[in-house]
Amino acid sequence: MLSTLMSQDTAKWKSFAAEIDSIDKDLRSTDGVEDFKQLRKMEFWGRCCSLLGYLTAWILPNPISALLISQGNFTRWSLVLHPISHGAFDKSAHVPEKYKSTLFGKSSRRFLDWFDWITPNNWNDEHNKLHHYHLGSDKDPDVVLRNTSFIRELKLPPLLRYVVAFLLASAWKPVYYAVNTLAESRHQRGLLATNRISWNNWSLFTPEGRELWFVCLLPYALYRFVLLPLLFLPLGKTAVISVLLNSVLAEILTNLHSFMMIAPNHTGEDIYNFSGLPKGKPEYYLRQIMGTVNYPAGNDFFDFIHGGMNYQIEHHLWPEASILQYRRLRPRLQEICARYGVPYVEENVLSRLLKTIKIIAGSTAQTELNLSVESL
Repeated sequence: MLSTLMSQDTAKWKSFAAEIDSIDKDLRSTDGVEDFKQLRKMEFWGRCCSLLGYLTAWILPNPISALLISQGNFTRWSLVLHPISHGAFDKSAHVPEKYKSTLFGKSSRRFLDWFDWITPNNWNDEHNKLHHYHLGSDKDPDVVLRNTSFIRELKLPPLLRYVVAFLLASAWKPVYYAVNTLAESRHQRGLLATNRISWNNWSLFTPEGRELWFVCLLPYALYRFVLLPLLFLPLGKTAVISVLLNSVLAEILTNLHSFMMIAPNHTGEDIYNFSGLPKGKPEYYLRQIMGTVNYPAGNDFFDFIHGGMNYQIEHHLWPEASILQYRRLRPRLQEICARYGVPYVEENVLSRLLKTIKIIAGSTAQTELNLSVESL
């Protein structure tokens, strides 16, 4: 497939890029009313999950309440913050300002809009800028193969490396994402000489360490594991302990859920990493498609469970679009890719997760592809 793909002439790839651009023009012709309604629906479903979870969490520690709280947390990140932070509704006159990237999560609104281990500003610097526009390259901070190299270097049997990978996934938001987004953001702001994580990032004796603890980790931990459980104190100490235990379990489930949906999006032996920067628009588009995986999609339930990560190929081509727009344009993009012989990978999330874990544990490898400008 790749040898055929790379042997095509320049004119054909320019035509391919032009067809991708034509979709972009159609995207921008909608007023965004239906797209915003769909966002509010996903937001409402997420709020309902959180409310039902906490309304039952005080009774006793149980997986149902924890799952509901977890889904609410995951929804707030993946289906609300994610598209808004990319500016999906910035140009719509029908959308309130608080749902636009210029206001959502900014300053004190962090505590109202998206309160997590990660700050919205750090997420924007690390994810929206670096990850999206340097996908699969040395400057991409989210290359799973590189970030999990320490697991493959452990002198442990493969089974134990799988256990280490599971433990990492259970807490990856506070131990990886919060630290990584902060390091990348401080590096971009000229406050850190390197974006590579070291013990200095955790130390209370460094500015970056103090920001990590006092801005990212401790505020969220106090809110989630102290303040919320204490709200149930009128129902007794047992209720407080139950809410605390359900909150801890929910956090683990949220970490596992988000890892399962996010990490496999760009990982697997059939997905590529890249060297250098893209040379021109055709190569940039090919990188976004060939370095990304989709999951099954097509209805609100699928989108809700997957957090919109089932449209990741479309998202990397048009990060500022809405989930509903991805659903509309998906068949058209699939047809274009099939016609030009471009691999468009779509598979269920469990199969992709297995491939990701194999990469992490070192059972399989991911290919680096050098797309030269001459071949495009």
